[in-house]
Amino acid sequence: MLATSVTLLDRLREPDSTAWPQFVALYTPLIHHWARQFGLKADDAADLVQDVFAVTVRRLQTFEYRNGESFRGWLRTVTHNHWKRKRCTRTPLTVGELAELPDPAFEPSRPVEDREYARILVGRGMELIRGEFSEASWNAFQLHVLQSMPASEAAAQLGLQVGTVYAAKSRILVRLRDVLNGLVEWD
Repeated sequence: MLATSVTLLDRLREPDSTAWPQFVALYTPLIHHWARQFGLKADDAADLVQDVFAVTVRRLQTFEYRNGESFRGWLRTVTHNHWKRKRCTRTPLTVGELAELPDPAFEPSRPVEDREYARILVGRGMELIRGEFSEASWNAFQLHVLQSMPASEAAAQLGLQVGTVYAAKSRILVRLRDVLNGLVEWD
């Protein structure tokens, strides 16, 4: 199971915490995703994200894990409640924008699925590290890992050695784990 790191939450409670940039970088896409599920346009979703972080700063001081509850569930509830209070001021969506929205409707009782959270978190982590690798390494990683292409085929397509594909995979995964270390705990 994927869970929010208790250590990260403790660090966020410290005055002038240096953990906030990490927290914001990783949770912004998730909160934005939820906001879009609620039917908000991109600009309104971005505003909601900022509002939720402002609320989170204040309320995190008293947040405590309760048996059977999760931080992501709490954050989703905070997001949903804030959206409900603000929804009368949002800009209505056009028909085309409605078609782009994700299909599943928000259900406050529905837990945030680990796969959804992991996908968003890993995607954000990859965005953060992308510039650290050469184009060839990143392409090898994408073909072999993200598109599940055998290493030999990826190597042939990119004009690389098979070992180079494996090395790119290893280096990028190590760096990705490094970036996400301490932000989530893998049970």
